[in-house]
Amino acid sequence: MKELTLTAEQMEHLRDLGIDTNDASLVHVDVDQSDLSMSYMGNNTYMKHTDYSKTLVDNGLAYYVYTLQDVLEKLPKKIYGDEVYSLSITPVSSRLWNIAYTCVKDEDEETLRSFASSLLDAAYKMLCYTQMNK
Repeated sequence: MKELTLTAEQMEHLRDLGIDTNDASLVHVDVDQSDLSMSYMGNNTYMKHTDYSKTLVDNGLAYYVYTLQDVLEKLPKKIYGDEVYSLSITPVSSRLWNIAYTCVKDEDEETLRSFASSLLDAAYKMLCYTQMNK
């Protein structure tokens, strides 16, 4: 599941950028610190966001993690400024994803792009960019 969620460092970076990550779908439990989590969860280190998992987070035994769906839902569908930029997600090749905001004005096109080999990484990079450039 590691490649299906952001890392602890990525989640911390999002918080540093001012994003409230308490709405994450999943919680990663630090199994090394929590014997309680082992008895409750077995060998599974991820669990859904529940009251129990919130207690683990509050006690420093777990942290919230975003899935691809969480990151995509955080991305603005449109960016409004002097012009309107619309979100698009496209595979470039079998190993490369492109997340872009495109503005078409007159006959010109202006595009902000994020490329990565995984859709989650491309979405994460674009979320960071949009947050830093509000």
